[in-house]
Amino acid sequence: MGQNFNSTEVSTGSIADGENQYKTPPYQRKYSWRKAEYTKLFDDIVESITNSEVSYYYIGTILLVRKSGEVNYEIVDGQQRLVTISLLYAAIYKSISDLINKIKKLNEIGRLEDSLFGGNKAILQDRQNDIKKFLLTNQGDIKIIPQEQFGNKDDFIKILNDLFTTSIKSRAKKNHGNRIICKVFDYFCKSIEGYAEDCSKNEHKKSNMKIIKEIDAVKNFLAGMKKISFVSLVAADYQNSYQLFETLNNRGKPLSAIDLIKNMICAELTDKEIKKNYQIWEGLVNDLLKENSTSTSEINADRYFRDFYNVFSVTNSIYKNVISTNKKLASKLNMISIYEEIMKKLSQKNVKVENLLKFLKKKSEIYNAIVYSHESKIADYMKNPKNKLRIAEYCSMIQNIKVVAVNAFLLYIFDKKSNENSNEFFETEKSFEEIVELMTKFSVRRIVTGFPRTNTLDKLMIDLIFFCEGECDKKRKLSKKLIEEKLIKEIKDLPKSEDFLFGSLKSLTESFFNLNAEDSKNFIKEVLTQLNNHNLNKIPKISGKIEHGFQEKIGHGFVIEHIMPQELTNEWRKSLSDFDDSRFKENQAQEKEKAKKIHDQWLHRMGNLTLIPASSNLKVSNKGLSIKQQEYRKYKTWLNYADCLVDGEKISAQYSKGKWNSIIIESRTKFLAEELAKFYQFKSEKSPKEK
Repeated sequence: MGQNFNSTEVSTGSIADGENQYKTPPYQRKYSWRKAEYTKLFDDIVESITNSEVSYYYIGTILLVRKSGEVNYEIVDGQQRLVTISLLYAAIYKSISDLINKIKKLNEIGRLEDSLFGGNKAILQDRQNDIKKFLLTNQGDIKIIPQEQFGNKDDFIKILNDLFTTSIKSRAKKNHGNRIICKVFDYFCKSIEGYAEDCSKNEHKKSNMKIIKEIDAVKNFLAGMKKISFVSLVAADYQNSYQLFETLNNRGKPLSAIDLIKNMICAELTDKEIKKNYQIWEGLVNDLLKENSTSTSEINADRYFRDFYNVFSVTNSIYKNVISTNKKLASKLNMISIYEEIMKKLSQKNVKVENLLKFLKKKSEIYNAIVYSHESKIADYMKNPKNKLRIAEYCSMIQNIKVVAVNAFLLYIFDKKSNENSNEFFETEKSFEEIVELMTKFSVRRIVTGFPRTNTLDKLMIDLIFFCEGECDKKRKLSKKLIEEKLIKEIKDLPKSEDFLFGSLKSLTESFFNLNAEDSKNFIKEVLTQLNNHNLNKIPKISGKIEHGFQEKIGHGFVIEHIMPQELTNEWRKSLSDFDDSRFKENQAQEKEKAKKIHDQWLHRMGNLTLIPASSNLKVSNKGLSIKQQEYRKYKTWLNYADCLVDGEKISAQYSKGKWNSIIIESRTKFLAEELAKFYQFKSEKSPKEK
């Protein structure tokens, strides 16, 4: 096999300089990168720009086939990465076009002098030509071609044809904007715009310097793209490519950052010490990987080593002088170099590796309790075990909605609580719980509003730890109020309007839900669960239904239920109609079309969603409203009882008569947005109804 393939280190510049095409064969799976993956690519590139030590950004191995006598390649493994990079380049091209239009308008109204306009326009157009070399051959053919099924190829061609002329026509359908290729492209467009805005936010909106900073930001981002590199393995035929693919996948995973850190530690130990200390290491890794090694648990393990450094290089821990390096923030890209420096310091200061390893192990137990939300382990760090379930629920929610940057601050605050003298750090006995709850609200607000931006979250958490540690040094105690005020002060780009949170929540409830996305399902389930459990024992508006308020908490066994079901029956079409039975029959075709429009528009709105046990969800499925009502009433939850399933006596009366339509869904959507805004607002804010 060695004579039938070759390996080469390839960069985005290499692809741009060549005339080869990279085609995805029909048997390959569709393009399917999730948001977590393409946002990570974007954030890593931003970090590579700001970190001068990062000279390249390695994205792994790409496996290709090029038969004898052919110039083009077929992609065996690597379609997802190559197509995503192409979409990012296309988004940069669009951003540059927007900037050129912006400076053209400024020049036309006399705000930008001709020399400044002409020079920058020429630079931007040169950058666009560089991008086109990556995306197209000299003949106008597309270089990186996605898989054809599910509209991937046509959607990709449509994006490029909207930017410039290619030699291929797109057959993309009208709804192509709802498919994954277009969603990734739109995300990159908005993210580049946001990145440029962040780089120029200190300049006055109408100053020429602001547009210059935006231009520089896009140029710097393109420079970051040139740091992307990968190893290209090219086989001469399919048999060799298959053998090579199997070999790469069956010989185990490539060395992770954690493997490399382990090797560094072992290199500092004698043969006798290795056996003893390896047991400590295994215990540490097992804490982080939980019972099984899943992708999520591996991410948790990787994050722990970063968060450990970021937290304990700041705090007054016994190893601060050893852990602390010249680098303020550990990230995926610089973590190895940070731990290399730590190992050097251990040697210089004659500190035993075993001691640091034990310290790492001790703190990993706290981290394990946080990321896996273990009630019993959380109780170990609290003097009031009664609240262990509530704290576990807060931690679980943060993990489920994937605002994992908050874990660094949680590690810090849990470590303070585990201290024998924890009373010295917290204002009251309730302060610890209130602070953890505050971070849950902060995490939800970040998902809802998009602020602060993902690539600023890690730094924000470390700045917050610096602040808290400074307060503790001054013998000031930590409280929810203190940390909330600091968060508001630090999130400088958060719009000041008091309606901002409500407006974002209203927008979310009206248009957010793509319930095919697992992240969306998790998020809506978490916020509705927390809102329901917050309203325990609340008395219904219309008395006589529940004497002692809503008593049932929503737990893990509950799932999302569509009140108007995902598949319409004739009974549901009648419910959505304004006509009685006889007139409905007379206008059946017209009413069927009307019901379909209502269904398409309102199905996934928050006002049409509730939570019930999985068994009940299967039982009611697409049954009629009256059967669903009977099932909902079995559960004395705030969300599921008739008086709170809808808002207001008139709407409730319609519901009780078997009606469920767009008016009711819209009313309940607005009601839930207001309730969520009140629940997730910071204390210094006012909800819309309080103004």
